[in-house]
Amino acid sequence: VVGGSDTGKSSLLRQMAMCVATGRDFLGWKYQGEHHRAIYFSSEDDRTITARAIKRYNRTMQLGAQAAQNLRFEFDFNPDNIVERLAAMLKEQPADLVIIDALGDAFNGKNLNDNTEVRKFYAPFKAIAKEANCLIVFNHHTGKRTTAYAPDKDNSLGSQAIEAAPRLAIELREDPNDTDVKHVCIVKANYLPTDYKRQSYAVKMDANLVFAPTGQRTDFAELAKDKKQAKKSAN
Repeated sequence: VVGGSDTGKSSLLRQMAMCVATGRDFLGWKYQGEHHRAIYFSSEDDRTITARAIKRYNRTMQLGAQAAQNLRFEFDFNPDNIVERLAAMLKEQPADLVIIDALGDAFNGKNLNDNTEVRKFYAPFKAIAKEANCLIVFNHHTGKRTTAYAPDKDNSLGSQAIEAAPRLAIELREDPNDTDVKHVCIVKANYLPTDYKRQSYAVKMDANLVFAPTGQRTDFAELAKDKKQAKKSAN
């Protein structure tokens, strides 16, 4: 999942983790896991900030005690041990979802612009996902000034392998006319029909930081701030 600063990427992913912990739908998409557990590695928000955010979410989501136990946050990790730590955690207690926020802080290579290093970084996580039968999601940033263009898989910061190695890439984009509305844009999906990848899924955040679908979809070209550059993705 990629997006610019302050677009709500972490908020959206925390909500996703809470939905998994309760077995609820996420933005209208059905829960299809089996463990009702999620693990969230956070390098950008500490325990205090996360606890405050979760309390706000809970005013809307109303998680029970069991659901709270099914959601585990990890704050103290480094690139040198995250793979081994994650593998051990999943072996001890399986989970449906792992979120790593942010990719740049978990990256153990020297250069995010190097395709070989990025693929090497992803490789052990792919192996873990297959062995543990879980989804691993990375939170990452888009490049500067990419909001001038339409949402696109090439907007990710770093090498082409950032989006090429994963099977799914989503860009979260702020509406150019209404800052309260965000657009979930599926810019790459190997196993989804084209219809999913041409229009956004609009969502709106309530006072408790919880996103809900508006039911509206918007062509990617309409989300470009510079309409002259909107055809960059279409071509």
